[in-house]
Amino acid sequence: MYAETKIASVVLEVSLSALKNAAKRNSKKYNYRYIDGVGRGGKKLLIEVDEVEVAVAIERGDLQEDITVYEELGSGELGEVAWNAINCEPKEVSVKDEESKPKPKAKEPKYFELDERQKEQAQERLQILKDWDEYKKERVPLKKFIDHKNRSNLDLKLTEATLYRWQRNYKAKGITGLADMRGKARKGKTTLKPWMQEFILEQFRAFGAGGLNMHQLWDALHEEATRKGECDYIAFLKKEQKPICDYGTVKRFIENYYKDNHLEYVMVTQGEDKAKSCLQPSMGNQKENILRRNQCWQIDSSPLDVMVRDGEDGAAFRPDILSIVDVFSSRSVMALERTSNSLGLVRLIWKAFEKLGKPEYIKGDNGKDYLSKQFQNLLNGLGIDYDRSIAYAGDEKGFVERHFRTVQHAGMSFTPGYIGNNLAKREMIEQRTPKRDRKAKDEFGHVSKTNQKHLLTFEQMKMRLDTEVAKWDIMRVRRKAESPMDRWNADETPIREVSYEEFILYAGGAEIRTVSKRGIEYEALRFVGDGLPPVGTKVEVDRSKRWRD
Repeated sequence: MYAETKIASVVLEVSLSALKNAAKRNSKKYNYRYIDGVGRGGKKLLIEVDEVEVAVAIERGDLQEDITVYEELGSGELGEVAWNAINCEPKEVSVKDEESKPKPKAKEPKYFELDERQKEQAQERLQILKDWDEYKKERVPLKKFIDHKNRSNLDLKLTEATLYRWQRNYKAKGITGLADMRGKARKGKTTLKPWMQEFILEQFRAFGAGGLNMHQLWDALHEEATRKGECDYIAFLKKEQKPICDYGTVKRFIENYYKDNHLEYVMVTQGEDKAKSCLQPSMGNQKENILRRNQCWQIDSSPLDVMVRDGEDGAAFRPDILSIVDVFSSRSVMALERTSNSLGLVRLIWKAFEKLGKPEYIKGDNGKDYLSKQFQNLLNGLGIDYDRSIAYAGDEKGFVERHFRTVQHAGMSFTPGYIGNNLAKREMIEQRTPKRDRKAKDEFGHVSKTNQKHLLTFEQMKMRLDTEVAKWDIMRVRRKAESPMDRWNADETPIREVSYEEFILYAGGAEIRTVSKRGIEYEALRFVGDGLPPVGTKVEVDRSKRWRD
């Protein structure tokens, strides 16, 4: 309802000038309208007020009961209404332009239609009204009653206006008038039919990865409703038929559903692996169970995030990093190989023996290179246990995984030929080269694998990697405590050494290969020469003579 500025200033407890200036500034703080009447320019300024707030002002004695207010009619015009006639037959209603049309009354809900929360809420409010009737008989002031109720229930926040509104609603509608019907649209409730909810979730689960076009989902819902005979899809597209639901209804349903199903949301949008890494509970620090150096090593391999060139023919390729990390001290040993295989692992193991000594056991994954006969025979012969981690559980060897990330993201990212650690970064890096400069083959005549120039050679990258490992071992900056080297030297556990003769005894062995027209192929290498036996001849390849090449 609306009231003149003098009345509105009392109800809203602001000055007349504040209301007038707000209307001049077109402020949205107050809703206002102008009607024809006596005033400046033949217009009268009306301010929107709440009916309950007017009743409170009258109860306080700030306003008389014979005031006149304005109510909106069906035609959109405002009609004068005497305040005393609001709850009974109106005394007089004048309309400036046309007669008003009666508004259709909204369907009143029945008590059995209320949910349990609303029934409980209505009962609580009714009890408060009954208590107030008893207090009035004892002549207890209203403010004292309200203060008592609020102190008894801190979540109630009862006010004079609220109490008057409850009294009026109870008188007009009974106990259903005390229920908060806004609860029908609160969290967990939706107007969508069960088949609509199921359809929306099926579509989101199928196409939610990478982002989903909600408008298209809303459109598809109407198309499905047409198949069920509940909608005319063509009429919907032409805007000749009202939509079966609003676009926001679909969007809110998905948001509310996945507030309580976060695990499913991550699995749909980012995949099972991401859900595991993001939502898996913390199991503590793996280092807590490691009490001495060389008690446990973690081993793994990963592609290098840098392209290098072959020092012989200039072909560009992406080598692999093989790494071992001592869990107790975090000291590391890394090797660069053309490809990760059992022979590369043997080389890495000997490099680690020379630097760190002999471990009690090694933690690794289930890769074929780690479970190969050559690698397992070596560990068994030297009395080193191999602890296999669960498949697809990189967190079980988190130290070596973290080491990879640190080295790759730090030192390697400032190396010529760096291609990034994911496809998106690589695309951005490669796009820096203009299209006119991109060639199918590089300057050495090989198929171009990168647009970047001035790549390091394989041997240069080996030295670059060794430098990063040395920095890792001595670095104290960015660490909370001592460096890996400090922690290693602080432990007095004796270092068990492995002699070269003992190592070569278990690292060697021979494998059978067949001579082909292209020569003898072994471990990604090809051996050719005039002294090879005829094609089809089976020969033995002795690995012990080249593991350290």
